[in-house]
Amino acid sequence: MDYISHCRSRRKGLTELLGIKIDCIEDGHSVISMDVKEEFLNPWGVAHGGTTYSIMDTAAGISAQYKDGKFRPLVSQSGNIHYLRPIFPGVIRAESFIIKDGSHTAVAEVKVYNCEGEMCASGEFDLFFTGEAQIL
Repeated sequence: MDYISHCRSRRKGLTELLGIKIDCIEDGHSVISMDVKEEFLNPWGVAHGGTTYSIMDTAAGISAQYKDGKFRPLVSQSGNIHYLRPIFPGVIRAESFIIKDGSHTAVAEVKVYNCEGEMCASGEFDLFFTGEAQIL
């Protein structure tokens, strides 16, 4: 089973509810997307901050989980986000790169872009590996 199929088979809960799609996975890099729907907006008509945080956290985790054809179980330790511009309904894309990959932790840099390609948020996430890497 390839990693994308593995992720899709395990997709449950919030990522499924948000409709997050995996567009690209490479060692230390991921691109995912979702359609920001009306129900994900705050009272001012822009994406709720938790929606943005969720896609960024998911992208960070996916980019850290896959390495050398193996799946590494992990949890997020922390995330720091800069909200740069409002996100309106439509498709957004999150791109994550691992900037530190250790034996127990990783740090991911994540950016979110709207459908016009404008950066709407950026941040860093600390991730903790919870077990041994598994061959897929």
